[in-house]
Amino acid sequence: MHDLKTLYDELLDLKKTVAQKTGQRYALLPAVDDTQVRLSRLNILDYLHLRAHDLSEFQPRLIKAGLASLSRLEPGVMYTLDSMLALLRLALNIEAEAACREDSVCMIDVDSSKILRERSMNLFGPTPREREASIMVTLPSEAAWSDELVKELLSNGMNIARINTAHDDIEIWQAMADQVRRLSKVQHKSCKIMVDLTGPKLRTGPLAYEPSALHIKVKRNLLGVTTEPGKVLLHGESRLLRQTSPELAEYQLLPVPDRLLTRFKSGDKLSFQDSRGKRREIVLVEGHGPFFWKAICFKPAYIQPDTEVQWKRKSKHKRYKLLESFTLSHFSGTQVQLRVFCGDHIYLTKDAEPADWGQVKFNGQWRQMARIGCQVAQPLQNLKMGDPVWIDDGKVGTRVAALTEEGVILQVTEAGQGGVKLKADKGINFPQTELGMSGLSNDDRQNLDWIAENADLIGLSFVQTQQDMDELIDELIVRGREQVPILAKIETAKGLHNLPEILLQTLGRHPLGIMIARGDLAVELGSVRMAEMQEEILSLCEAAHVPVVWATQVLETLAKKGVTSRPELTDAAVSVRAECVMLNKGPYITDAVRVLSDILSNMQNRTHKKVSLLKPLKWDEL
Repeated sequence: MHDLKTLYDELLDLKKTVAQKTGQRYALLPAVDDTQVRLSRLNILDYLHLRAHDLSEFQPRLIKAGLASLSRLEPGVMYTLDSMLALLRLALNIEAEAACREDSVCMIDVDSSKILRERSMNLFGPTPREREASIMVTLPSEAAWSDELVKELLSNGMNIARINTAHDDIEIWQAMADQVRRLSKVQHKSCKIMVDLTGPKLRTGPLAYEPSALHIKVKRNLLGVTTEPGKVLLHGESRLLRQTSPELAEYQLLPVPDRLLTRFKSGDKLSFQDSRGKRREIVLVEGHGPFFWKAICFKPAYIQPDTEVQWKRKSKHKRYKLLESFTLSHFSGTQVQLRVFCGDHIYLTKDAEPADWGQVKFNGQWRQMARIGCQVAQPLQNLKMGDPVWIDDGKVGTRVAALTEEGVILQVTEAGQGGVKLKADKGINFPQTELGMSGLSNDDRQNLDWIAENADLIGLSFVQTQQDMDELIDELIVRGREQVPILAKIETAKGLHNLPEILLQTLGRHPLGIMIARGDLAVELGSVRMAEMQEEILSLCEAAHVPVVWATQVLETLAKKGVTSRPELTDAAVSVRAECVMLNKGPYITDAVRVLSDILSNMQNRTHKKVSLLKPLKWDEL
């Protein structure tokens, strides 16, 4: 009994300390009338102040007394503490203490799970009966014209379609949105549209090109027999391709006059003489939406701009007849190869000059090193000696070795045994550097009129401070779209540090969700730290009753290669603790959606947040 009394006194003191600190901090927040918002704010503060204490030694004593271990108090911190104190009072036969805080909302058993469900519904829309978690899918370009693809995504379980404005253009985005809205109505399914803002483009600049030439390669066996023809993707010469979808990565891009795209037919041939004087033919296979044609070439060819091409079609007499001749317009050659190894140096510059090898003066000597630009100069101005810089999702680790007026010289500290090729448009992370940048890029501001009009949900990239949120909220108010929810993407160490304040300040002002962007966050924090912090983000957002999106590399091997990976299946099973799970695009994305939907449905009966649900276990049937 003495141990119970000691436990009671310690728990009561802990509650009073938490309530006092919460009251002091809560008084500094803007007043709100919404009871649910007040509850969420109070609960965030209660959770943070409670977790500031080391509870690890306290928990075994609670369990020994037959009480909860405090590991599941996120939905209602003060209510959980009050319930435990009430049980101890019954056991000790003592009277209750006076309420520790005047605001009675903290003492009421509010159904916090209902608040979270309502907010999730507002953000993500309804889900199928068999699962509560929503599935968000990043749409490939083909979704703009492929009815079959969008229908299959919807049938397999897509609840939110994500349009990434870092790729394609407004014409494609509009076609994607129209497709999703039209076909979801046909299937009588709810599917919201989330549009991702690009945010500041912390990416590598372009690479230099070798002399303009296109090498179409074929695959041959050991006997020299062609086993697979070269693949060519014809596109209109007026359309600048930023990036094709993953399933088209093995296709060589060749521009042709725009007017021909609607006139081509399967089986047509493009005949030409390559740069070596050899006659070659490209055979058209099938149209790939309104903007592309897939084609093949059975022999290797080297093509340069200004090549004369003859467009032919088989006649009724089985002979190919010339329809038209045209000259190929200018196109880029092969990008230069910039492979770096540990110990090498990279000159990261503020300009957008195409990357190449060059002589750079370092420590009084001229040295040959890779020179590549950063698309945004601001972060480079804030770097200090020794600061870490990561390139291409952490594939290349570096530290600042020298500062110059044009940029910084980086020493490569991690690049794998075989080195890593530097590529254009790859992410750059500055985990210990104050970026000093707005969360909205110039492109974002230009695109916001379309986005505000078409999006059911807006993803804000690289959220670091409340100011980033305020900028977007103000832009939406100006456009009369202040009720469009914002999905704040936590991708940096600073954004993670400021997450509690972002939740406190945004709740009650604007509909909010949080995305755990695990790719960039893992680079910023390190993989081991990331594994811990994704759990803390889930817990903090549960305390705030704010929906979470679990993102980055979910079933990535399945989506890209069509095969399952056991670690990824386990990761997907854990994702059921979030309110929404995001899949990235890939050739097998429809299969990935189906598998993820099955996993989430099965796990829902076994897990709710951190609680294991003990359904009947029939071991003989396993």
